[in-house]
Amino acid sequence: MLSAHSSYSKNTIMKGFRQFKKAQGIGATRLRLGMTQEVFAMELGISRSLLSLAELGKRSLPTFALAKLAALEVSLAGLETIRGAEAAAAGIQPEDQFDNDHAAALLHYKEMQCRANADKKQWDLDIMIARYGQLRTSLDEAEQLLANVPGDMDNSYHCTMNILCFSLRRKISKCDIPAQNALRHKIALLHAEAGLHAVNRSCYGKDAA
Repeated sequence: MLSAHSSYSKNTIMKGFRQFKKAQGIGATRLRLGMTQEVFAMELGISRSLLSLAELGKRSLPTFALAKLAALEVSLAGLETIRGAEAAAAGIQPEDQFDNDHAAALLHYKEMQCRANADKKQWDLDIMIARYGQLRTSLDEAEQLLANVPGDMDNSYHCTMNILCFSLRRKISKCDIPAQNALRHKIALLHAEAGLHAVNRSCYGKDAA
């Protein structure tokens, strides 16, 4: 991953910022780097929400983020110059090189998006498993209380406990083992799709993540 170093001179930073302006915005630079909003925001040291608003032109980036952005643009410009020279040496037309880079960046974006979605669903699965355990414990306790209710107890108590047990069973059905397995299947599919994007991206000369 490219990194922004604090050793860049002011003139270099301003040159990079002018190059960034010519690239038609923050979003264009991010796509040229092949980064998701989450990764790019982390690289700039800002939140994803601020980056999203900045790409839409609704917010301005803080000075430190602009400096990092300019430094990244300088690094990117140098990298693109090297790629252009390599492409020329290999007899690849500039437009073909651009198409390859664009396709690779798009595949990288899709790969990172799949991995991010898989991570989110894994988080949902962890919560689901914990919730399932809590609900099962609550249901067992409620059923035990209901089974030990004296015969002369008011019928309203029986009714309340039955309603509670019914509600708990209904909630459990949404996070039981079949539901967990279904979510695991979705996570596996997302990882498989991310791997496929990585393999396809390697065809354009990019190392698979």
